[in-house]
Amino acid sequence: MPRGLAVLLSWTGARSKHLRAHEEIWHRIGFETTTVMMSIDRTFFPKRKTDLDSVVLRVRREIEGRERDGSMLACHAFSNGGAMMMMTLLDEMPTLNFDVAVYDSTPSRWIHPSAAPFVIAHAGLSPRDAQRTVARHVPHAITATIRSAFAHPEPPFGNFRLLRNPRLNLPRPELFVYSEIDRIISAAAVEDFASHRESLGCDVRRLRFQDTPHCAHYRGHQDAYASAVEALVCDAERNRDTERARL
Repeated sequence: MPRGLAVLLSWTGARSKHLRAHEEIWHRIGFETTTVMMSIDRTFFPKRKTDLDSVVLRVRREIEGRERDGSMLACHAFSNGGAMMMMTLLDEMPTLNFDVAVYDSTPSRWIHPSAAPFVIAHAGLSPRDAQRTVARHVPHAITATIRSAFAHPEPPFGNFRLLRNPRLNLPRPELFVYSEIDRIISAAAVEDFASHRESLGCDVRRLRFQDTPHCAHYRGHQDAYASAVEALVCDAERNRDTERARL
């Protein structure tokens, strides 16, 4: 029987091949994985205009099976796209609680709909595809920016703000992986959120690198990254078993 299920939530614009090495981290310690790719459309367009509802339903079915058999549930979120998807799952599944969470290169202090062109420019698209994608997203970015003056953005983008809500994002053991040279989300922003989570009672671990760019920490430090994930899981599992033994 698998040790648990790890839900991997990609950064905006990632491709499946980019997450395979991270999936292997979990496979090596006995977890099965399910992965959600956060495309540019899924990140910036309201979910009512994308296929995100069907994605949430798929993940819900996989998670509900794990909740019934009592195995561990882990969340591994990459950048702000992954973090907002994490909160979308928690918002739509009120009984869901991940046993552990890994935050890779996230979160920033705030996000804004007007950032869409910047994110698209850094998504690794060809110049032609980037131009076309920006052209599709600019009208919504303008509308969402105006709307943000008097209302929160629609999900999933608008769910990013829920990260700091401890009634939804419950305290748990958490690992933050980040870097001094990340030019997209600063180390200071990640540390600010990690300290906030610590103040809520989370068991927070920090893995801070000096030389790896955004969402590329595993590529540069495979052993340290994998060891930190395994230690997080082992300690959480041990604590959970101890609590159960007391009941």
